[in-house]
Amino acid sequence: MKNREEFQVNQSQELPLQMKKKGRFQYRYAYARSAESQLENEISQDYLIYRCSEDQFVFAVCDGVGLSFHGDVAAAFLGEKLCEWLEKQANQDGWNELELQSALSTFLSDLIPEATNEVENIPLDSSIGGFHKEVLEEKRTRGSEATFVCGRIDFLNVQHSQPKILLAWQGDSKVKLWRGNQERSQLLKAPFLTNQRWSTKRGPVGGEPHVFTMDALEKNRIDRLTVYTDGLSELDHFTYPIKNEELKNIIQQANSKAESDDLTFLEIGWNNGPVLEEQNHSLKLLFQHKLTKEDDSV
Repeated sequence: MKNREEFQVNQSQELPLQMKKKGRFQYRYAYARSAESQLENEISQDYLIYRCSEDQFVFAVCDGVGLSFHGDVAAAFLGEKLCEWLEKQANQDGWNELELQSALSTFLSDLIPEATNEVENIPLDSSIGGFHKEVLEEKRTRGSEATFVCGRIDFLNVQHSQPKILLAWQGDSKVKLWRGNQERSQLLKAPFLTNQRWSTKRGPVGGEPHVFTMDALEKNRIDRLTVYTDGLSELDHFTYPIKNEELKNIIQQANSKAESDDLTFLEIGWNNGPVLEEQNHSLKLLFQHKLTKEDDSV
């Protein structure tokens, strides 16, 4: 696609908050390994990929399951494949959620042979031996796993002021929808469940992937969406879009905790500047939530 920006995160490095604009889209993203992974110089289990042109934004955010064999590999493999699948969907006026759910489920199952081969060819460090090697090889037989959120935001033509939207997810990475400063996540309906994931051995686990679509002419519009992995679970409490300095502070605080998790943040807006601007209420709401929880526990 002409003038398309393509990005794949480096799973061995931190990425401070980035703010960009291209065509109709304004977007920001950040990425960090857990405190332990940074200390041990290990690869992150999270993966972020996007492809952005003037009128289309395709992305995938994947989180490798830590207890599986090399969840980082599953996350990267799955992210690439999901973007390819999203780009191949017909550019029609409307998408059928049930048909897309079935097609995506089949696609994820069809990935098993290639993904299994990928996992079988992952070399183990020569320094690993004995019981530790046996444990890893036993994990290898059960495959690698990852959760995901992916999406495609598409402007059909210049006559449409709003895009059509396709989102899909499986697992506990989150999506939030916004219209201005108001949260509209209730439109998603389906939950984000910890027991759901994709496996290189079994395909979709815990049920079929969830799919959400919105046509360009629907009245109940949104103008941005936020995606984040469980390393940023603090964002669950935000009912307003988080401002830049608050997000930087939360990422810094997360990285200062020994038990922190890998984290990925992506927010995409369209037809509006506010996605890159500061909002006023977020941190107060977070502190109020924490104080309320502390009071309840007394």
